[in-house]
Amino acid sequence: MNWTSEIVIYRLIRAADTMRRLPGGRLRPAGFTSAWPAVRDEWADQLARVGSEETRGRDRVRQSPPRPGEIDRMYQCMDWMTQVDDLEHRKALMIYCRDKAHGWRFSRSCKKLGWNRRTAYNRKDKAAQQVASGLNNKSVPLSQADIDAVAQMTANHMHNNAKTGSRAHPPKAWI
Repeated sequence: MNWTSEIVIYRLIRAADTMRRLPGGRLRPAGFTSAWPAVRDEWADQLARVGSEETRGRDRVRQSPPRPGEIDRMYQCMDWMTQVDDLEHRKALMIYCRDKAHGWRFSRSCKKLGWNRRTAYNRKDKAAQQVASGLNNKSVPLSQADIDAVAQMTANHMHNNAKTGSRAHPPKAWI
């Protein structure tokens, strides 16, 4: 089986989730650090943000740090982004995957960045297809776990659509 844009997106979302779960400090990739010192919030500041948009998605249960294999796969996925020629396409794909990993809505990020939502989705799809083509051209092996995960997600989507009575077809971007 060959790489598809759906499998690429799945792997990139997993990579963004791995990055999200990395502990702070020196363990982050070199390109994703800041020279600014960490800011400690006062209790009153934290209390003022409760329920605000800043805390959206933070009320989830804290997950364990990623395992070494997950970090290795994250670095592999980061290397894939060099295959996307257009910077706007690359940004759309990266922001989409980040939003999905954090449980945020991509449409909200599009609005915040001043992007047309449909155009951003098209750019994301083209970038994912470009990465998939590059991986297929380089004959990068596809793991059975990735194939099974995508098949399971597609089956769950079709099952949920059948329960609600809507058309049961695999979505273009199912995550």
